Amino acid sequence: MLARRDGDASRQFATPSDGEAMSEATIMSASRDIVPVRALGRTGAWVAIVGLGFIIVAIGAGGYELASLAMSGRYSAITLGEIWYALDVGSLNLVQAVIQRFLHPALWDPLIVWLLRWPVWSLVGGTGVLLTTVHLARNR
Repeated sequence: MLARRDGDASRQFATPSDGEAMSEATIMSASRDIVPVRALGRTGAWVAIVGLGFIIVAIGAGGYELASLAMSGRYSAITLGEIWYALDVGSLNLVQAVIQRFLHPALWDPLIVWLLRWPVWSLVGGTGVLLTTVHLARNR
């Protein structure tokens, strides 16, 4: 049940039960007006598609690292920072400048640099597994 924000408990609005599909929900805006909004209901298929795409990219990056290991005899991880630098060095510099100037300088060095040094397969694969799991869990 959705109630008015002004505390009027006598004025409540029914929401669909678990078995029914939710096509519109009623929410309160800041001005306490009732505004109909289309509810997403379940997560869309795009979440699973993006998640599976990330998993495929992670498998490819991991396979490349294993092939490199087999040929050279030593493991060399491909980091997220290396990939970003190779794709677009300008955007990497821009993000660094924006974070250091407008957010906080200490945010870049310990946290973001730490993430940029992680292997691509772990970050992209972990994100893909998380997205796919969220999609599957919400659509049960």
